[in-house]
Amino acid sequence: MRANDPDPGKYHLLIANADGSNEKSIFAGPMADVMSDSAWSPDGKAIVGTIFDQAKDSISAVISIDPDSGAQRTISRPPYTVLTNVSWLPDGRALAVIFSSMETNFSRQQIGLISYPDGKFRPITADTNDYANLSVSADGATIATVMRQSLRDVYVSSGLKADYSDARQVSSGDPVPVVAWARDDNLLKLASPGYR
Repeated sequence: MRANDPDPGKYHLLIANADGSNEKSIFAGPMADVMSDSAWSPDGKAIVGTIFDQAKDSISAVISIDPDSGAQRTISRPPYTVLTNVSWLPDGRALAVIFSSMETNFSRQQIGLISYPDGKFRPITADTNDYANLSVSADGATIATVMRQSLRDVYVSSGLKADYSDARQVSSGDPVPVVAWARDDNLLKLASPGYR
């Protein structure tokens, strides 16, 4: 993928030889709909990726590009779901995806499958973990992912000591994404509704 080069406001999906020679753009689109996380199909007949696709009940979609003709086709558009990473299963009949949805308050990412070519989406995890990136093993039996856990504590310090050795912890494990001082010098811990 290449953005704003040679056309400002557009991105290009490029293919090239392994040594970088014979580069050619097979698809171009506006940066507002930029495709991300592209992946070749096992048979080499399609390149898929995710795009933001805000229409009706859609937030994002998986699209397919024909590497020979550059023709674009929408594979899946699950309602109220953000799709990010894609990885083919080795038989080419499904894609593993990272997604978030209203069920996760869009704050935790889960793992799902999209059948190919019919585009039926189904979650395969529904837990309190947060996943990022994924890869499917060569035999298709295992999906590897990174599980993220967030630990957040609030500390205050006078700032008078260069090493902040007077810092003291004022919260423990609270989901606090934002803090602010009140006029009465009390510390406000602000949590987003539904934040996890």
